[in-house]
Parts: sequence; C-alpha cells; structure tokens
Amino acid sequence: YYAAIDLLLYVSNSALVLHFPGTSKAPSGIDPSLGESIRASGGLVAFSDSTWRRPDRHGFNMFGFVVFFMGAPISFTSKQLKVVALSSAEAEYAAASYACREISFIRHVLLDLGFNLTYPTILCVDNRAAIEIAHNLGVTSRNKHFVDAIHYFRHLVDHRVVIPTHVASQFQRADGFTKCLGKSPFKAWLRLLLPSDCFNDV
Repeated sequence: YYAAIDLLLYVSNSALVLHFPGTSKAPSGIDPSLGESIRASGGLVAFSDSTWRRPDRHGFNMFGFVVFFMGAPISFTSKQLKVVALSSAEAEYAAASYACREISFIRHVLLDLGFNLTYPTILCVDNRAAIEIAHNLGVTSRNKHFVDAIHYFRHLVDHRVVIPTHVASQFQRADGFTKCLGKSPFKAWLRLLLPSDCFNDV
C-alpha cells in the first residue's frame, strides 16, 4: 500500500508525458490531432466496447472498458450490461456510460493527487451512432426508450468532461473484455493493451 502511494507521489511530481507503444502522440487508430488533447488531459484516455446479439437468457450483453494513464492500463472491467439493448448503438452507448462513471472517479483521484487536468478525457468508441446520440440532446425514435441511467455518457459529453472519438474496431483496446477471442486475435489485442516488453515471449 505505502509503496503504491510512494509511486503515485513520484508520478504526480513528474512531467506529464504520454507514451503508448510505438508512438508518443496518440494511441493506434486515433486521430493524431488528438495527441495534444490527450497530453492536456494528463495522459488519461479510455476505451469502451460492447457486444450485441450475443445476450444471455435475460437479454443482457457483455461490455468492457479500460482506462489508460500515461500509457498504462490502470482500470478495466468486463461485465454484463444491466439494460436490454435493442441495437448495437444502445449497447455501445450504455457501455460508454459505465466507462464514464469510472473516468469521473479517476479524474477526481488525479485532481486530489495534484494533477492539473486541463482538458476533457478522450473516450474511444467504435460505434459512430453511439457518439452521435451522445452529442444530440434531443429525443429521437432511436433513443426515446433508453433508460435514464445510461445518459450519464451524454451528461459528461455536454459538460466537457469527456470527448468521445471514433476508433476503428481493430484498434479497440476494450474488445477482449467483451468476448472470447481466438489465439491470434487475442495476441493482437494484448499487443494493443500492454507495452511490448510485458510479453516478449507471446
């Protein structure tokens, strides 16, 4: 416990330099122009993902998210959605909402530790429709049935706490938390998720 606190104190007094494997700007698959935004947010970036059409007997799909800080994953989850999604957009929107809860908590922790988060956190989603719904404050036939709880995503977007950005599915770092992957896709996902020196023999 004390060793972890010492490490956090050391990091909080160090320069905020974002590093992802193979680049010092933005993660793979993300618009390079967002590199400065990520640096301004303290190197905090998150990915959320969800399955659809693979629900359990109650109609719940799997979702997952992972939050990176300075290039390292510091929080992740793999759970079932608590809503029955009627479309892939709704499933991804709900997954992003759960990720936003964690982002909000982590931002508060970092602020308490003395980090100056001057920019919203980038949240990478591989579903453009979910991002459009988050930006649209109106009610449409596509979202009028959504439960209120999952609109926390829209709330954080509206208050400039989170900026959702589209990421190609092959660069979705939360993908492995939503479903079983074959050997080759699993290795490819690990190489997105972790620094290369963590699994030299994989």
